[in-house]
Amino acid sequence: MAKALLSFHLHTEPTLSQCHMVPAKTRAARKTQNHEPRIKHHNSKSSTTSVDRRQVRRVENSVPSIRRLLSCVNSGCLETAFQMFETMNKPSTFLWNVMIRGLVDSGFFAEAIEFYCRMQTEGMKADNFTFPFVIKACAGVFGLKEGQKVHSTIIKLGFDVDIYICNALIVMYAKVGCIQDAEKVFECMPVRDLVSWNSMISGYVSVGDGWSSLIVFREMQKYGLKLDKFSYIRALGACVLDLCLLSGKEILCQVLRNGLELDSMIQSSLIDMFGKCGEVDYCERFFNRISQKMWLFGMQ
Repeated sequence: MAKALLSFHLHTEPTLSQCHMVPAKTRAARKTQNHEPRIKHHNSKSSTTSVDRRQVRRVENSVPSIRRLLSCVNSGCLETAFQMFETMNKPSTFLWNVMIRGLVDSGFFAEAIEFYCRMQTEGMKADNFTFPFVIKACAGVFGLKEGQKVHSTIIKLGFDVDIYICNALIVMYAKVGCIQDAEKVFECMPVRDLVSWNSMISGYVSVGDGWSSLIVFREMQKYGLKLDKFSYIRALGACVLDLCLLSGKEILCQVLRNGLELDSMIQSSLIDMFGKCGEVDYCERFFNRISQKMWLFGMQ
């Protein structure tokens, strides 16, 4: 499918059914998607002359050629990148990861899963840098079964303690609605960072559990982590779900103490929270206060 859709000049690769990665339902859904505009967009970036194509055929695994491939992927010229990749002699795991990342960053999630399948079939070992992209691809197609199988592979390889992989798993499980699995990953993490906590807060909000989200938000502060604006924005979203006006006011106090009240995203979240909690007057007073402060600082 990826070969037909993307014209990436790939070698014969395993189908998704052969890799047992993507169910028939997902494959059928992909057939209905119109990829043409996106493909043309990429091809317009990466159109190659006959001279370019002759150069591509002579690509070797040299540092300059690897740099050119990276440049193509980073600029979205995926067709040229895949042409170069196919001419390389036994590409390293690093290069496989680069190609998978390119597909994921361009929104070709199902194709990224296919490429991961091919990587396994050709005997290349995935590493801790491979899996965050593959997990994101699974989340992109809402593929719970695919994600679970990838998770099993991660455990077998001993990468289930990697903080970046765990963070990706939390996001993936929350996105497909399996918040209990996200909780298990979170609880088993030997080390958690700000992204880990924010992902759990956001995950609970995504499944409509504002109360649990606020509990995690408070627990997060007990560990002495310095919160960022996304921590407050997600916690305010939790307040909206359960109409927790008191918690919302507490968060406002924290925002003011940390000097984040001029952030436009936080302002929008606060106004939304006060409005939906029925505190229109309070919302108006807050908005007027912020407007005055912005005027004083010359931000209007």
